Amino acid sequence: MITKEQKEVRKQYAENNEQVECFKYLTKKEQFVMYLFNIHKSMTDLSPQTAIRLVYLSTFLEYDGKFLKSNGKYITREKMQNLMVLKPATFKRFLAEVVSTGYLIKEKKLYKLNTDHFYRGELSIDSSDKKQRYVRVYINNLRKLYLSVPQNKHVYLGYIFQLIPYINREWNVICYNPEETDEDAIIPMSVGDFCELVGYDRTNAARFMREYRDIKFDWNGYNQSFLGYFYNYEDDKADMRFFANPNIFFAGNDYNRVKILKIAFTQKRDYIEPISDPNQFVDDFDCPDRWDLY
Repeated sequence: MITKEQKEVRKQYAENNEQVECFKYLTKKEQFVMYLFNIHKSMTDLSPQTAIRLVYLSTFLEYDGKFLKSNGKYITREKMQNLMVLKPATFKRFLAEVVSTGYLIKEKKLYKLNTDHFYRGELSIDSSDKKQRYVRVYINNLRKLYLSVPQNKHVYLGYIFQLIPYINREWNVICYNPEETDEDAIIPMSVGDFCELVGYDRTNAARFMREYRDIKFDWNGYNQSFLGYFYNYEDDKADMRFFANPNIFFAGNDYNRVKILKIAFTQKRDYIEPISDPNQFVDDFDCPDRWDLY
């Protein structure tokens, strides 16, 4: 006779194994695009909304190559606009910005990404270069996040990618010592400090947080948030600390350090309907494995 306590232990064990297997799947080199950045800056020469749109576009990077592909075919300008679900004027501004800054390179009728910033496939990192860092951006999850957020909210996604140099590579907390591996020594950044870095008055921290609370995406059938927060109830809202969802991006190699975060991010098992635009439903995301797995 199995007791209620034993059933609960077995259930928890199965859930933990599921999380570990999920991480193993995500860290297969086919499932992510590598974003390379300087320790002092991350796409700061782009507007925040352009930054996240560029990251989304990078998920269509061909494996071990430079060109963009979807459904086995190279992406033209027209196809790119369709994939990005942007209005013509917005797409035109985006394209002009990423081409003029050298992130995207036009070659005849096709486009290729600057692999100094994005790469998908086998990549050797120069460990002697202390100014360069990288993070794995998980293709399926980033696409789900992007397609679940209205265009006028893209700026909030972009802020986080521009502040990636402040995100701890092992714990995914936004902090002032991102290379620190000892959790007791991490110096977290407050929401108020974050507001000031992106040009907001820290007195608007509560409003800023509300914007991020509304940003969610479907993960394995669960409703997950993009950012999570922690604070003492006696603290001012501007003093709250926060961390990024490792299902979107993560640079570390020890999943056990971030698996507890699922409690903060997962709200309920409820699929999120994407924004109501028929052009956003792309039939093939050019991913080697199943789109609906994670």
